[in-house]
Amino acid sequence: MIVTKRRYQVYDLEAWDIDVFRGDNEGLVIAEIEGTESRSVQQPTWAIEEVSSQEKYNNEELARHPYARWKPGTNDNDELWSNA
Repeated sequence: MIVTKRRYQVYDLEAWDIDVFRGDNEGLVIAEIEGTESRSVQQPTWAIEEVSSQEKYNNEELARHPYARWKPGTNDNDELWSNA
């Protein structure tokens, strides 16, 4: 599956890339700052959860396990991942 998204850039103390996913990943929105591995960034108040270390949000994994197939009613697919 191909992961499709539209990227926006927003400045809120830092320059954020906001990815709004389409297709089977529609409804998922991820904000990131490129190249932040070596420095800490304060999570903005508009961000719900820190997901940087969660592999399931990587584009490759979203292609294999799209957001639309995650456990209904949640933003989590841990159950799906434990069976992979």
